[in-house]
Amino acid sequence: MGTTYTRQYRFAPSLALTTALAISTSAAISPASAQEAPSQAAQAEPGSEVQTLSPITVTGPESRNTMERQPSLDRLPTSIQDTPQGISVIPRELIEEKNIPSLREAVRNVAGISINAGEGGAQGDTLTIRGFSARGDLFVDGARDPGQYNRDTFNLDSVEVLKGPSSLLFGRGSTGGVINLVTKVPTLERSNRAEVSVGNGPFFRGTADLNMPVGPTAAIRLNVMGQDSETVGRDLVEQKRWGIAPSIGLGLGTDTQFTVSYLHQEEDNRPDYGLPYVFGRPAPVDLETFYGLRDDNEDVQVDLVTAKLDHVATDWLKLSNTLRAGYYTRDATTTAPRVNAVAGTPLSAIRVTRSRPSLDSETWSVNNTTTATATFATGPIGHTLVSGVELGYDDVDTKRYGFTGLPTASLFDPDPNAGVGTPRRVTSDTSANATTIGLFAADRIALTDQWSIVGGLRWDRFEAESDESIAGLSLDRTDTMLSTRAAVIYEPTDAQTYYVSYGTSFNPSAEFVSLSAAQVGLEPEKNRTYEVGAKFSLLDNKLGIGGSLFRIEKTNARTVDPVNASVTVLQGEQQVDGFELEANGRITDRWTVLAGYTYLEGEITKANDGTTGKTLQNTPEHSGFAWTTYEVLENLELGAGAYYTGERFANNTNTNEVPDYWRVDAMVSYTINDVRVALNAYNLFDEDIYDGVYPGHVIPGAGRTLVLSAAARF
Repeated sequence: MGTTYTRQYRFAPSLALTTALAISTSAAISPASAQEAPSQAAQAEPGSEVQTLSPITVTGPESRNTMERQPSLDRLPTSIQDTPQGISVIPRELIEEKNIPSLREAVRNVAGISINAGEGGAQGDTLTIRGFSARGDLFVDGARDPGQYNRDTFNLDSVEVLKGPSSLLFGRGSTGGVINLVTKVPTLERSNRAEVSVGNGPFFRGTADLNMPVGPTAAIRLNVMGQDSETVGRDLVEQKRWGIAPSIGLGLGTDTQFTVSYLHQEEDNRPDYGLPYVFGRPAPVDLETFYGLRDDNEDVQVDLVTAKLDHVATDWLKLSNTLRAGYYTRDATTTAPRVNAVAGTPLSAIRVTRSRPSLDSETWSVNNTTTATATFATGPIGHTLVSGVELGYDDVDTKRYGFTGLPTASLFDPDPNAGVGTPRRVTSDTSANATTIGLFAADRIALTDQWSIVGGLRWDRFEAESDESIAGLSLDRTDTMLSTRAAVIYEPTDAQTYYVSYGTSFNPSAEFVSLSAAQVGLEPEKNRTYEVGAKFSLLDNKLGIGGSLFRIEKTNARTVDPVNASVTVLQGEQQVDGFELEANGRITDRWTVLAGYTYLEGEITKANDGTTGKTLQNTPEHSGFAWTTYEVLENLELGAGAYYTGERFANNTNTNEVPDYWRVDAMVSYTINDVRVALNAYNLFDEDIYDGVYPGHVIPGAGRTLVLSAAARF
């Protein structure tokens, strides 16, 4: 399929622009091309006309080299190749060819991400990036998405993973990185796609993506999804969800574009809390063993409304505003298995304790981000300046429940029909809210044709309040923090980028809009990252290769007070050293590849709880993957790949360890008359996989899963 790529670089000669943007209510990180900026800037004398370079047009097969892509964020307005940060992209093409239904499955295609098994309120997509939790670092179209739910791919165009601290761009959190989900938007090209999938488990799924222009500058788009499935190799685990996502775009292709979108998703699941640990390892039982109860349930509803306005004010200034309102509900009663057996106890004598976390939560979230991106020159120096303001409000109401009289279970033959104890009773009733104000600015300065620097600063004010009615406890806290970013970039050619970068981030006590008496008096945890990296576009820009060395330091980690164990203090330190490699794109017009590898050495370097020198939980030393496809005949395509996650500890005391695993996937597809029929195999060799990790339990991955799908474009 032919694709056209166009690059343009503009600079305006306004010396007063820096002052004007410093007080603007907008911005986002945006390095203009370092190679083009100085030479163009040198021609832009004060009072002269704005000069625009002629577009560079390249045609050929659809690009799979994500280095050439433009990130979706207004805060990152240059290509991934030009950005001094590790960025991995899961493109729509991969989601479709692998028939990926969920975010959790998608991020397997990014090395350095581990999957957590949440408990209580930390459900849904709970992930670890470069050794640090990313539970609060999920975004949709650049706006924070705090809901605890299973994010589906039916309305996604791509997934962007930004590695390293990104508080300059996103505010609180982002110690190891952030994940930004890019949704499908209306376009002026008529396109429709529908897909039906069936598989063992059983697995049933249907999706439709309908895009229709309704005028010369307007279009509407509708995405729908329904899924009813069970996990292969796991008894009684069920996932049911459906969703609808309409959107409308106005002014498409003009200087002023406005898009409004809506997402509604519902889930009705019997959640999986996996297996307990026995003597520090996953219980030595058949992986299908289910320790939950038949009436375990999880009902989730998500509603997101997003309005985005983009306006090209002049040749050198672009403005944008994104407003997001979200409403999330979750009612869940689940069973978590626990074993506390003395070493040497016969396995036949071990009883499994069933704890029953249960909650009913309601979350409102409103976020507005205004950004301005300007390209201009000061004498011979080119600038790309981004500034902005973020305003946010979150309101969370949570009731937690408890049970008594819960039955224990046999280690080898648990009964899912056992009694469920007394009716649940309210144990806590909490109302909490948080207000965010963030101001940020960053400038990429092109010093020469090959050298540029980036400097940025963000100020955040984060205020949280919490009231717990049963205990009669009211707490509040306000934090202000500065986040910084700096980088030096060397680009000897358009196809080579070398960089050294530094960035900071912070984690306030109320990061997840909750406060506790033990932590209410604590300032935010502070983090910093050092990174050295390189990016290359090879084979006429068909293939992208990148790599980096990095160190992440948490300089004041939370740890117990050495005098009073019920109090938390900021006297800990944690560190992760690592490197990563990635390749993506086309080797030939018929052969595509996506591969990555990450090495992590995570250590608790200081703590008051006896964990000094221990390895950070859920931080495998080695993780990696490779996926490749080849068009062996016209319209006949084969694909295969392998995924590896090394051994990792489930807790920071390193007493529970999860074994490593390999997973092999494969695919064969045939396309005729715009209909693509595909067979995807996941965990082809039916390996025992321990996937989601939590200190108290581990969730097995699915066994061999075969999915047959038919997708039609019309």
